Amino acid sequence: MVGVDIGQDSVKLALLSGRRLRHVTLGAMAGRAGGGPAELLRQMAEAADCVGEPAWGSIQGPPVIARVTTFPKMTPDQLRSAAALEAEELVSRNWSSMDFDCDVLREDEDDSTVLFVAAPKDLSDRCVECLRSAGFRCVGMTTCSLALVAAFRSAVPQHGEGQSALLLDIGAGTTNIVLFDGAEPAVFRDIPFGTVSLGFHPGGAEAPSPPAAGDLPSGGGSPASLPRALEPLCDQISRTLAYRGRHARRTSGLTVYLSGGGSLVPGLREDLSSWLDVPVAFMDPFVGLDMSCEVPEAHSERSRFATSVGNALLGEEQA
Repeated sequence: MVGVDIGQDSVKLALLSGRRLRHVTLGAMAGRAGGGPAELLRQMAEAADCVGEPAWGSIQGPPVIARVTTFPKMTPDQLRSAAALEAEELVSRNWSSMDFDCDVLREDEDDSTVLFVAAPKDLSDRCVECLRSAGFRCVGMTTCSLALVAAFRSAVPQHGEGQSALLLDIGAGTTNIVLFDGAEPAVFRDIPFGTVSLGFHPGGAEAPSPPAAGDLPSGGGSPASLPRALEPLCDQISRTLAYRGRHARRTSGLTVYLSGGGSLVPGLREDLSSWLDVPVAFMDPFVGLDMSCEVPEAHSERSRFATSVGNALLGEEQA
């Protein structure tokens, strides 16, 4: 199964057979003469000898809606209808132009906790067409946040009830935020913030470009000490954690897991840890997999493959 993550500045590919990692590769969009991500992805597939294999992709951005909510006990059909109605209330476009799906996360005697996702069909269709143009058999599509959840559960299986985790996948233009309250995700957010906002361009896996002087995080443990470029991200983290404080169940402690191109921003992990006063770690999506290929040595580099590995894992689960 091939997991593909098509970002604004790079394309990541992970090839799995069960839990055996056969190949990972990253291709940078910067400096290319043309052809777009489909051509780059085809070249990557040919180099990995996986043209024609089944593939899963993912989409992200503000138009993609993912919510966790609780309903009174209902039949499966009633739950789906109720979740669809909730989703429709959040959508600013014609409901017929949206894809929708939902899943029950947790059930007790009186209630059902449901995750529902709605995304523009044209956004999904473009991703599907890109995978097909690259020579893959597109067999599944999800959101980047759900792929991130799959990667996290695989890499950090010890996380469970009584614990909290905040996943931050910082791409070029979008950051995916997932808050775990216990064993299940409780909050999903896609915010328009990325490495471009920091003046940082990761480039290829072997040659990240350094930020300009003054763009680096500076430390100090308070929002005021962080550079202005980080303020939108810090504000969104604060709002997400405030929501957790109002709605969380009995969980203790918080660990932040950083992934995406933002992992390469020098000092960002340390600054976030100092400001939040919690541990901040790089998510290593290769932990727990049987590796039969070379992978980057640095954990910051490995974290860039979280979404592509998560897509491949979801594909293997559904195969």
